[in-house]
Amino acid sequence: MVLSKTLMIVTLFSVTFAIIASTGHIQASEKKEECPANQEISCHTLRTTEGFTYPMSMNIPNSGDCEYAWYWKNGTCIAHSGGKKLASVVTMTLKNLTVTTCEDLQWQLHCDDIPLHCTVDYKVIEHERIQDGNHNAGVSGWVIASIVIGIVVAIAGSLMAVWCYCRNHENRPSY
Repeated sequence: MVLSKTLMIVTLFSVTFAIIASTGHIQASEKKEECPANQEISCHTLRTTEGFTYPMSMNIPNSGDCEYAWYWKNGTCIAHSGGKKLASVVTMTLKNLTVTTCEDLQWQLHCDDIPLHCTVDYKVIEHERIQDGNHNAGVSGWVIASIVIGIVVAIAGSLMAVWCYCRNHENRPSY
C-alpha cells in the first residue's frame, strides 16, 4: 500500500513536471526576436580594409513592412533600407554597415505589420587618433623629426671621427 502511494506520487510529480516543461518550451519557441543590447566598441575592432564596419547581430524579420536605418549621433540618417546613403557610407547590408569614419552610431528597426521597434546605440569607447587625415598610432610629427635628426647627427659624427682618425694617422711620423 505504501509502495503504491509512493509510486502514484512519483508518477503525478513526473506528469506535472512534464506539463510545466512542455509549456515553458512552447513559450520559448514562440518568443519574438529581441533587440540586441547597446554596443560599446573600439575603432580598432571595427577597422576593415574598406573602412569601419559596424555589425548587426539581429535577424531582421522577413516582412515587407520592416524598415531599418543607421544614424549619426546628431540624428542625421546616413543609410536607409530604402536606398538612401550619404557619401561617408561605403556599403550597407542586412548584417552590417561600413563607413569611412569611426563615430558613435545608432541603428533603428521599425516593423509595422508585427509590432517590433528596435534601437541599438553603438558607443565608440576608444577613438583613433587622426592627424592631417592620416590614421596615426599616436606618434606625433616632432617625435619622428627628433629621431631623424638624431640619426643624421650620429652619422655625421661618425664620418667626422673617421676623417679625423685618417688625417691624424697620415700626418704621424714613422719611427
